[in-house]
Amino acid sequence: MKRNVTEALEALRELSAAGQALKADGELEEERGKRMEKINILVSACLLGLDCRYSGTGKYIAELEELKEEFQFIPVCPEQLGGLPTPRSPVEITEGRAVNKEGADCTEQFKKGAQEAGKLAGYFNCRVALLKANSPSCGFGRIYDGSFSGKLIEGNGITAELLHKKGLRIYSEKDLKDLKDLKDVKKLKDVKKLKDLKDQ
Repeated sequence: MKRNVTEALEALRELSAAGQALKADGELEEERGKRMEKINILVSACLLGLDCRYSGTGKYIAELEELKEEFQFIPVCPEQLGGLPTPRSPVEITEGRAVNKEGADCTEQFKKGAQEAGKLAGYFNCRVALLKANSPSCGFGRIYDGSFSGKLIEGNGITAELLHKKGLRIYSEKDLKDLKDLKDVKKLKDVKKLKDLKDQ
């Protein structure tokens, strides 16, 4: 009789252990599922705190911590990808050219960086980009006017323009409230394949 009770208790322990293992597997599978559901977003690396701005600093936005559950951030710094050093002389757009404060033309580096950012967007199937406002690379809608006086004008940075043409929806750190409204963003999973702009 004792042996039967002992065997029954042992069987219960085994069942309990198996149940715990199944639960753990289920939780792992659920976590994997959550990761798979995340939407990839191309993000200006400086907004994540990376020290890649012209001044050698970052522009960390703490609110992005709240979005990590919904989005997978893909950091990018087009100016570094284009071959420019950090720190570097500030650049603004003048008559369609990227020119630094000393008058040197950096347009080719900016274009190369934009193309590389476009490749990353395609590789990670990004439908959305969160880019640094007013930047000659990443600004969307408004950028500095080229006088280095802090004046803003309508226009897009070189990378923002390419990504916009490629089909990405562009946000800046000033639009986080809109980005948090995820209903319309999730629909972007059904958007057609991103446009191929390799030759631009």
